[in-house]
Amino acid sequence: MKKTNHATSSSGWRGAAAGFAALLMAACAGRTTVTEKMMWSTCPVATLHGEASGFIIMSRDPTGDDVAVVLTCAHVLKTMKGGPLIVGLHHQTKDGDVVAEPLIIIPARESLKMPFYVSHPVHDLAAFRITLPKAARKLVNLETSVDEHTLDAVALHAGDEVSFLGYPDVFPGTKGAFALLRSGRISSHPASGPMARGRFFINADVYPGDSGAPVFLTARTGRPRVVGVLTSRIGPDTRSFSHLALAVDVKAIHETLSLLKQIPSMPVDLLAAPAAPR
Repeated sequence: MKKTNHATSSSGWRGAAAGFAALLMAACAGRTTVTEKMMWSTCPVATLHGEASGFIIMSRDPTGDDVAVVLTCAHVLKTMKGGPLIVGLHHQTKDGDVVAEPLIIIPARESLKMPFYVSHPVHDLAAFRITLPKAARKLVNLETSVDEHTLDAVALHAGDEVSFLGYPDVFPGTKGAFALLRSGRISSHPASGPMARGRFFINADVYPGDSGAPVFLTARTGRPRVVGVLTSRIGPDTRSFSHLALAVDVKAIHETLSLLKQIPSMPVDLLAAPAAPR
């Protein structure tokens, strides 16, 4: 009997970065496609016990200020315990090259009394704010092409083609820590509406490490249209790849962001940050 497996990796790109990787969203110079904008907005997320994918959304905090929020799968953050949490950064140098830089953060002691992230009550989805010390803000650019208005509650149908960006553990990594693009067709019906219960299936190759990958509609120009988050794969065991992925829809993302707005920003300790632009 087939079973649902979390698409989270406990090896893979962690080894390439000595067990750590992190995140930066820099504005890409020049004209970019929608897919390339999503690549700049997508990041690897890891703890010492597992790795996954995530993406940055600009949202409002309880004070009304814009803040960078990372969306990923809750099962990854649950392995964090006392930390650290690692998010992978795309760092653009002065000469225009893009390199991967580590940003390693850990919740401050006072925030360990309650999670610094929120989890959706039904779906495997979580969100946390990136709140950095003032000194680090000069080095870390958290720009993203995704905001709450980009979360598109379109009516999805079986046969619609969607794309997703993730970090499969079978791949050693890309320069600049950019995610790998894959696409497939929605294979479930209904894919939206009350009967779908906030989930839909995608016929595409999925590996450990792809949990938290943003699912979006492809186009050459314009803003990205995020329609969901990949949360797991369907396969015979936890290590095998699958031709079938499970995703939650954009309504679950909105609900998770709403939960995050109900809690104050939690302080973090910065263990490592990108170097100054080279």
